[in-house]
Amino acid sequence: MLTAKEQRFIAEYLVDLIGSEAAKRAGYAPRSAKVTASRLLAKPAIKAAIADEQAAQFQRLQLDADEATRLNAEICRFDPIALTDEAGNFRPLKDIPADARRCIRRIRVHKTNLTTGDGQTDRVVDYEFYDKHPALDRDYRRMGFSKERVDMRVGTLAELVAASWKPENE
Repeated sequence: MLTAKEQRFIAEYLVDLIGSEAAKRAGYAPRSAKVTASRLLAKPAIKAAIADEQAAQFQRLQLDADEATRLNAEICRFDPIALTDEAGNFRPLKDIPADARRCIRRIRVHKTNLTTGDGQTDRVVDYEFYDKHPALDRDYRRMGFSKERVDMRVGTLAELVAASWKPENE
């Protein structure tokens, strides 16, 4: 049976998956939050509760591998020209296609006086987009195109070269 504090830790952990921060927010001592989080995350009951909650989240979101792959593909194929109209002016957010909006990581709106003394406040909009490389890496790993393997063969340099070299006529 989980204590109320452990249940709070689980809820906080599911927010950002950062154990030390979850431990602090759940009320554990900040100085030992990293060790406490490690200890809590090693408990089978807590592991199971986190897995159950994550499964429930995925069920609620109905996000599956196909949807994740499709979203990564949108990020990889995103063309910023979707943000502009035919005259080259930036479109209002509501007029930007939904697939392009999903590629926007952050929007910053600055109000500033660009021309001193004109009495006008100008609006400058900065868009920050999701990086395409991590999206590609995720899909490459999921599809098996990219594997993180380390060759741990042991031997002398001559043995390793001989094992990896194959004559052309074989």
